[in-house]
Amino acid sequence: MENDNEGNEKEIEVIEKKEVEIIETMEKFSRCRIPECEGQYPVYNTTWWPNKNIDRCTRPLLKELTGGTCTNDSFSDAVAVCTEWVYETNDTVVAALNLACQPWKINMIGTMHNIGMALAMMGAGWLCDRYV
Repeated sequence: MENDNEGNEKEIEVIEKKEVEIIETMEKFSRCRIPECEGQYPVYNTTWWPNKNIDRCTRPLLKELTGGTCTNDSFSDAVAVCTEWVYETNDTVVAALNLACQPWKINMIGTMHNIGMALAMMGAGWLCDRYV
C-alpha cells in the first residue's frame, strides 16, 4: 500500500478532442509555516529552516529568538502539530485547498473525478443511443 505521507504525485489524465487536462492532486513540496520567523508572504526555501528531518505535519518549536531573526540553531528538538503550510508552488489543488496533511481528502478528489467521468460517459452514451 502506498504511504499517504510521501510526496508522490498523482495525476489524472483526461483525453478529450486531442487535449490533455492534468489535475495534480498531490503537492510535491510543502513545509510548516513558522509565523515567528516569517513575514506576511512566506517563501518555501529558507536559510533558517532547521537541519533535522521534520515531517510536513509537525513544526519545530523555537527555543528563543536572538536578535529578532531565526537561524538553524533557534529551534529546540521539540515539535508541535502544524496548522499552516508553505507550498513550493501554489498552483495545485492541494495548495489551493490547504490539504497538506489530509491525505484522505487528496485521494477523494481523484475518486470523485473518476466517478463523475463515469457517470458523464454513461449519460452521454444513453443520449447518443436515444437521439442519434
